[in-house]
Amino acid sequence: MATETWLQSLSRRLVCRALGRIRHGQVRVKFRHLGHDEPDVVVGRPDGDEPVDLIVDDVRFYAKCLQSMELGFAEAFMLREAQCSDLLRLSCRYKASIDTCGSNSLTTHMIRLLASICFDKGKTLAELRLSLSSDPNEPNDIFTNILSNDMNFSSALWSGESDESLESAQQRKVQNIIDKASISSSHHVLDIGCGWGSLAIEAARQTGCRVTGVTLSTKQKHYAEARIRAAGLQDRIDIIVCDYREVPRVKGGYDRVVSVEMVQYVARDSITRFFSEVSALLKPQTGVVVMQAMTTCNFLARYIFPGGHLHTIHDLLTAMNDGSDHQLEVETVESIGPHYVRTLQHWQKRFESNWLSTREVLLKTRPDANEDVIEAYRRRWECYFIYSQAGFRTEWLGNYVFSAGRPFSSTKCSRVVYI
Repeated sequence: MATETWLQSLSRRLVCRALGRIRHGQVRVKFRHLGHDEPDVVVGRPDGDEPVDLIVDDVRFYAKCLQSMELGFAEAFMLREAQCSDLLRLSCRYKASIDTCGSNSLTTHMIRLLASICFDKGKTLAELRLSLSSDPNEPNDIFTNILSNDMNFSSALWSGESDESLESAQQRKVQNIIDKASISSSHHVLDIGCGWGSLAIEAARQTGCRVTGVTLSTKQKHYAEARIRAAGLQDRIDIIVCDYREVPRVKGGYDRVVSVEMVQYVARDSITRFFSEVSALLKPQTGVVVMQAMTTCNFLARYIFPGGHLHTIHDLLTAMNDGSDHQLEVETVESIGPHYVRTLQHWQKRFESNWLSTREVLLKTRPDANEDVIEAYRRRWECYFIYSQAGFRTEWLGNYVFSAGRPFSSTKCSRVVYI
């Protein structure tokens, strides 16, 4: 049987104690790194279901969890330092008990410090394995193996029909944005974070408007432009690679600014400036903003939206008010968080079905990646799908569509429906 240092033993006990605060269901912790003679520990409260098995394969698991329980577990899972019999159930049970699972005692803070000093071996390898994160120029083929044909990497809007396709639900989402923005043929629309061009194409096709799409990815730009040419809309849509702070001004301002799940890439200390830029880009009298945004989570912020921050809806609306100097007034706020669960389920199913194809793409584009790196990449996506589903199921994550217009705008009156 493997032996532990006093620090490792203490760290193991503290992690088990934190997991013991789970109120809904049980977790059976198996210490495989210590050998087969070490008894399992069952923590949590019975709920009638079988406990979820958490299998620890590497002592570094505890250091990660003590520094950040959720993010630490995700990293350990990605690096195969821990396994789980049902990642979704474990995530849901933890998130449902999030207010009791954290520990702010002096002892825990000291252990976190000691863990960061004593358990840092292999950090370079860990960082290498985790480096396959979502950079702006991720190969398009990765996403074609996950998303529906419309290439929308954001929550769909479901009708409630059990047999509805992902494509249909994504079309409803796009339509929801277009309708809320009240786009007309005379409008020039700015799409910040246009992705692969789905919203821009549909808006131009339906209304005859002009669209300028902004992305940070040259691969997205080329893909979107091919779709635009195929739709015969190259005279209506321009795709530009630039940061939101570098968007070209147009005379008089843009009539509409739309943005779908881009704002989570904007850091906390930049969010007010972001809305200041949006306000400056809009027409001063009649401009309208419509955004869809994921709200609040550590794992997503580090590995799916690096450099960004998942804000609360309150943070976003406050930043919009402050950044626009009170020149953008909220018109509608719609919560669509529950729709994300089904969207993620569809993405996960496609990812799993197409994994061999995705693996070939990775080997072709990243020839230096070994099997450990490839497996960490696969597990990163698995964590994303499961972790996010758990977040939306427990309402720890949210998704909102909100619109705003200029104060005293004549267009606002025509857009309000009185019931």
